[in-house]
Amino acid sequence: QLLQEGRHLLLAASDLEQRVKRTATGRETELHIVLNSLIPFDKMLPVIEAFDREESGTRLRFTPGVLTGAWEKLIEGRANLVIGVTLDGPEVVRTSGRFQMQELGAVDWVFAVAPTHPLASATEPLSAELVRSHRAIAVGDNSQSLPTLTMGLLSGQETLTVATVADKLQAQLAGLGCGHLPRIWAEPYLATGALVEKQTLAAKPNDNFMVAWPKAEQGKSLKWFIQHLAQPHVRQSLIGPISMRDTA
Repeated sequence: QLLQEGRHLLLAASDLEQRVKRTATGRETELHIVLNSLIPFDKMLPVIEAFDREESGTRLRFTPGVLTGAWEKLIEGRANLVIGVTLDGPEVVRTSGRFQMQELGAVDWVFAVAPTHPLASATEPLSAELVRSHRAIAVGDNSQSLPTLTMGLLSGQETLTVATVADKLQAQLAGLGCGHLPRIWAEPYLATGALVEKQTLAAKPNDNFMVAWPKAEQGKSLKWFIQHLAQPHVRQSLIGPISMRDTA
């Protein structure tokens, strides 16, 4: 028993020693990244592979974020970086001066329904009154402590709320409702006829997405991510065309 427990203690001591060394060289022990559910995790794999080549020793931890929920952990000091936030964040973001942002890119939205949905054969452009009379599929804001937001919904519209963009896509493919989808998710299904694009008079969601981080926390690993995500080809890879595999 002493030998077994001693091995655990030695491993813990070794891990602590390595973490102290990383801190002394300006490397974070762990980098907590919040990823907007708009971006499939598959899109992050080449970024992680590039970061691994740095051999920094920094552990990466990813969690999903939706609308205000994407900001929440950053505001509370429980995350180092958020990928895919909009400028329509909480007031503290706009007034405190605690955070920095850089452009990720613009997302093209498309209003789409299944071919069996009543709106598929309706005359375009669809009026707000007509759209309001049909159930919308919405991705729920996953904030726990901040006031939640909605995106692309009409006042009084019946709503089916799901957890992720992938869930929203599946619900709309099944004809369970209507709504705006990022074109990068919808395009493969528009091409096959599994979804039908419709023009509407209703406003589309905000299409400007950003990367955000606290001004006060810029270790070497965070700086690497900021610089890497600033490259145009990397930004395009994150919000560019999506494959059918990504939506599985």
